[in-house]
Amino acid sequence: IFTLETGARLGLSATPKRAGDPAGTAAIFDYFTRIVPPPFTLADALAQGVLTPYFYYVHQVSLTEDEQAEWAKYTVRIMAALSKYKGSPEKQAALTRLLTQRARIAKTAAAKVPEAIKIITKHYQKGQQWIVYCDDQDQMRSVLEKLLTSGFPAVEYHSAMKGDPASTIAYFAAHGGILVSIRCLDEGVDIPTVSHGLILASSQNPREFIQRRGRLLRTSQKTGKHLAHLHDVLV
Repeated sequence: IFTLETGARLGLSATPKRAGDPAGTAAIFDYFTRIVPPPFTLADALAQGVLTPYFYYVHQVSLTEDEQAEWAKYTVRIMAALSKYKGSPEKQAALTRLLTQRARIAKTAAAKVPEAIKIITKHYQKGQQWIVYCDDQDQMRSVLEKLLTSGFPAVEYHSAMKGDPASTIAYFAAHGGILVSIRCLDEGVDIPTVSHGLILASSQNPREFIQRRGRLLRTSQKTGKHLAHLHDVLV
């Protein structure tokens, strides 16, 4: 798209800056030149009633001894890589891979699944609509299995799921329950009646956090939603 020769150009995005990708961010701003002031912020959207206010709850869990040992091993390797990093793209890529691999230890920490069940057991009420954001298929299946075993109305939603994803979303929107998903709900799915979100795959990527809040904070005339609730499980 950046090769198109056009007249005036206008892009609309809540997340024009690409986390961890300065080259990609530079390409966007080189093509569109600048952000047109004033940006329409989250505070502006809340003040104008476009989005609903929300509560943000942090739940802390710890790594197991094995997970902590693995984390420490990656930390040593990361420190070694930093001492050698001189700005070359190859060494930067190697460092990024190590940071990503270490981060996955926290994202998939064993304590997160039981904490998710604990949160839902305490706070879920019949008829509500919850989205649970998981990191990978294993974590998603584990959460889904334990929710179903505990009697909660839970369904999975992801790009490789069996059945019809559109029908799953339609049923969830009509009947409520708990939608256990992977990244595919970060953007592109509009379910304004959702009132609760639970994040197990916490990310330092601002774009992911903004998109996830976007799933949750949309107003709904159908249910008269005035508040949203976002639970974040952090190591």
